[in-house]
Amino acid sequence: MAKTLSRALETQRKERTITGLRIAKGIKTINHSLFVDDTLLMEGASTIIARRFKKIMDAFLQVLGGLLNNTKSRIYGWNIPPRTMQRISQIIEIPAQQNWNHFLYLGLPVSKEIMKAEIWTKKIGKMQDRIKNWGMMWLNMAGRVILIKALLAALPIYQYALIMAPASAHKQMELILRIFLWQGGK
Repeated sequence: MAKTLSRALETQRKERTITGLRIAKGIKTINHSLFVDDTLLMEGASTIIARRFKKIMDAFLQVLGGLLNNTKSRIYGWNIPPRTMQRISQIIEIPAQQNWNHFLYLGLPVSKEIMKAEIWTKKIGKMQDRIKNWGMMWLNMAGRVILIKALLAALPIYQYALIMAPASAHKQMELILRIFLWQGGK
């Protein structure tokens, strides 16, 4: 069913009724991101666009026989007058978040500013916890190399696909992997 919604939104993008956002020069605009039952809609802030998104979402939910989960749904924007944000929120019937620095989408931080190292603290902690939980003192050097390449080094890859870590966070993750390689799960 998500594919149906994606097609509808892509059609709207091609027809330029909901164009979306351009991430960088030379890259086509995007107006949505879908993963299982999570949807991220992206566009400039206007009541006209809000009505267009609402129309597509209502049609999709009607066909699906589903309901929007307003406890999980939020509208995020910046450099938008509060009145416009409030009006968009009323049209789409989703609460608006006025003051924010970042939010999580699929466990990844989405930020309106350059990512800071502290946002990566959770990912680094997860890597350290995995090593501590395994307590892989009994693995030989070759086993630790395989574990690092197969699993530990892959932990941040999904996140790297969307956002790059600051050099300090990357160095900290690298240090954790080196220590594990040479000392095991101590």
